[in-house]
This record gives sequence, C-alpha cells and structure tokens, in this order.
Amino acid sequence: MKIEPGLAIATAATQYAERTALVTDDGQETYFELNRQANKAGSAIADRLKIPRGSAIGVLSYNRREIVHCWLGFDKFGFPRVALHAHLPIQTHIATLRAAKARVLVFDVRFAQAIAEHLDALKALHLVGIGAEHEVPGWATPFATLLDQASDEEPHFEVDDDAPYYLQPTSGTTGMPKLWEMSHRAWLAMVSQNLEHLDSFGPNAGSLSKDDVCLHFHSLQWCSGAHNLYPHIVRGARNVILDDERFDPGRVVDAIVRHGVTNAFVPGPLLPQLLDEIESRGGIEHCLRRLIVFFATPELLQRTSRLLGDVWCHAYGVTEMGGVATRLLWSDVEDDERRWGSIGRPASFLFQLDVVNDLGERQAPGEVGEIRARSPMSRGRYVDRLDLSALDANDWFKPRDLAYMDECGFAYYVDRCTDVININGRTVYPHTVEEQILAHPSVRQCGVVAVRIGGVDRLVAGVALRPGAESGDAMAAEIRLAGCKRLKPHETLHAVFILDELPTVLSGAKVRRADLQAQLTARHAG
Repeated sequence: MKIEPGLAIATAATQYAERTALVTDDGQETYFELNRQANKAGSAIADRLKIPRGSAIGVLSYNRREIVHCWLGFDKFGFPRVALHAHLPIQTHIATLRAAKARVLVFDVRFAQAIAEHLDALKALHLVGIGAEHEVPGWATPFATLLDQASDEEPHFEVDDDAPYYLQPTSGTTGMPKLWEMSHRAWLAMVSQNLEHLDSFGPNAGSLSKDDVCLHFHSLQWCSGAHNLYPHIVRGARNVILDDERFDPGRVVDAIVRHGVTNAFVPGPLLPQLLDEIESRGGIEHCLRRLIVFFATPELLQRTSRLLGDVWCHAYGVTEMGGVATRLLWSDVEDDERRWGSIGRPASFLFQLDVVNDLGERQAPGEVGEIRARSPMSRGRYVDRLDLSALDANDWFKPRDLAYMDECGFAYYVDRCTDVININGRTVYPHTVEEQILAHPSVRQCGVVAVRIGGVDRLVAGVALRPGAESGDAMAAEIRLAGCKRLKPHETLHAVFILDELPTVLSGAKVRRADLQAQLTARHAG
C-alpha cells in the first residue's frame, strides 16, 4: 500500500501551528516552524545534494534540534535514517554505515576530529556537518549552507508502507551492534503502541495531551526519541531537549522543575543519580506523571515512589520489538507485592508476549523460558543477517531473552540467553545476582560475569560506587556479603571488584559484560 510519510508533523503544524514544539538551549520552535525546518532538511538532501530517494542517511549527533529536523524531514522525503548512537566508537559507526549502504553522513561538528581520522573509510559518503559554518571542516559541507537554498514546501512524496523507514543498530551489549531495518508500516504501529501505552499509564496520568511536556535528556536516537517523540508530536505536546554529551543529574532535575515536565524516559542505571540529586535538595515540586524506567530494581522503584510519588512504570523492550513492549505500572503492585520484580504485561493490544521452552511450547507459570513476541512492530529484518530475522510459522519473533510469567500474565525478566553462566553444573542468571548487588546503598552500577580462577569458573562482580561511598577491600567484602545473603548457594560471588567505571553502552544504560569479563580477568591476574 502507498502512503505519504511524515503526515504526523504536517498535520501537527496545521492543528498546533503556534504551540511550542521544541525547547532547546537555542530557544523554542513552534510546530509551524518545526515542520518548515523538517521540509528544508529533507530538501537539502534531495534537491541540493541530489541524493536519490530511498538512500540511507546516517545521522551522528548529540541531542540538538537539528536531529529532530533531520528525523522528520528524512521521513517526509523517503530517506531511511541510520540512527547512530553518539556514545559508540567511530569504528562501529563506519561498520554500520557500510552495512546500511548509506550515501550521506550528517554529523555534529563535535565528532569532526574522530571522523577526520577515518576519512579514507568514509570517502564514498557525502559528509555534512551540523554546527556554525566556521566549525565545519573543509572536507564537509555545512548543513546550514544546504538549508539556505533548500525548499520549505511540502514534498507530498509517496512510498510503499513496507519500504524501509529507518535503520536502528541494536545496543551492542553483546558485541558489534546488529542493524535492524524497520518498515513504515512497522513504525506507524510503533507510534500507535506508544500512544496507547502513554494514554493508559495509570489512574492519575490521564490521556496524553497538548498540555504534556516531555523531557529528552538521554539519546533522542535511542529510546527517548523512538518511544516518546512522535506520540508527543501527534498530540501537540512540548518536547524539551537537553544535550546528552555528558549526563548531569543536576541539570536534568533543574529542567524537570523549570519546564513543568510531565513525561520522561529514564534508563534504570541513571535513575539513582537523579534520585540522589532530588534527595540532596530535600525533594522537589514537580509535575511528573509518566516516568518510563527500563531495567530498574524493586528497591529503585520503591525509592522513586518515596521521592516523586506514584509516577513510574517499569518497562521492557528491545530494538527489534519497537516501542515499550511490556510495562509494570505502579498501580499493579497494589494487588500483589511480588510484582515489584516484574516487567509487567504487554503495553497495548498491539503486542503479544509469551514464554516458551526449547520445543516452542508455552511454559507453565514460574518456569523460565525464552521470550517470544508477536506484533506488527516486529516485522522487520536484520540487515545482512537473514538467519536471525526469521519469524516462525506463526509470526513469533525471539529477542533471545529469558523470562518467566506468573498466573496473571505478568512477566519477570531473567537475562539474555547468551549471558547465562554455568557454575559447577548449575545455571546462574547474572541479572538476578546483579539485582541483589544493586540493592546495596553504595552501589551505583554492577555487572556479574564468570572468570576462570584456578582452572575453575568463578562468579565475580564488578561494581562502581555512588559518589561519597568509601572504597577499599572492606567495602568490597561488605557488598559481597550483603548480596550473598539473598542468593542461592550456587549464585554466591567469589569476589567483588570495585571499579571507577564499568564498560557500558548508551551513556551507562547497559553494561557490556564481555568487556567487563576481560577487564576482571586481567584484574585478577594482576
């Protein structure tokens, strides 16, 4: 079926023309102006650079308004956007651009030095720099120059709804990110899923409306933008965008208060620092109604309720499944305290989730198995990895995650299939152990891996401490003892190593366990 992409912002520009759409350090933009700038961004590529429609365009940038212009404009003009995570190394971006067969790389000038060191590998691409014209290197075309002569007229371009909409690398926690291609049809389903999720958030939230304010302090090209940007545009709400080059909890809390923020996405590993900042101020007056948290512990969710009230959901999702797949609402735990450890139930009627054994048979409540998901959002493919893209005969997709479900359909995340550890013939799920370690008040981040010690695999943890916590052997022993009290005998930690920082991706959102294993193996050997 043919569709005209980009109707969300075109329609919003008519319905909410003079309402504020974006707030950044550079000022505010109305919906009318946002739509105009999006048209110019698309025209700059199509009309000024003469790039054929359907060509992939890489975007590498920290959070800034131009990302939104490019996102919406490339959508309208039929250019699949390759969303490059700003906090991954440049070598990873080069491999991703090659896999996507990208024709253009639009980059934030803060990446100019890294790109300059690899120009030979990027010589086949048009390089376009976002920033002041004097900051753009001579080997790149200033984005502002292209915009000067670009058209702000509506393109009214049509595409097949199964054509590529965008290409999203996976998070890369288990190695080189895989490139997931999502169609226009799947993207529209994802927007619908996230609207339903936000509309049904809980008894105190109400439906998403033009009075909402969404804060984007984590990467716009990851969950914050993918899950929240379009739904807020559709409803004429305000999007506040903070630069994400460095995570500053004080700045985030200031923005929450100053802008009357109602909604935000927060990776679980970053939430403790936000709560510490709020607690150091003796609490804050706020308007939050929807705090979407990924990968939190029960203790962290309970602390959120104490400091901010019942405004959170605990969500689960992966790149290949589109939006928020499942979520535990704060109101769900009122009926059953055991649900504090759950990732909830499907966030809308568009998404089905099941847990099955190796034969594809549904597991009984409480039995660990592999997650499988079915939704229009999952009808994509891995670029150059058809072996991993296949749906089964009934269109189920497996994200390679383990979980179990209770008798009411609430899911409980266990771990990645590839991260399961065998200790003396017994199965250990690192995520389960990490949750117990993270319950210690001094621990900010944690990763659990197996290290070969004396010819035997031993379970060890690397931890990063919260600011002000005392380091040293005594603290490591205390953390180990506190965690082991709540673990099964075969899950007992052999050692805890205190590190300044853990190897992570996406600004600390996820620990790279393979890198941590290598680091702790070297630490033990030394």
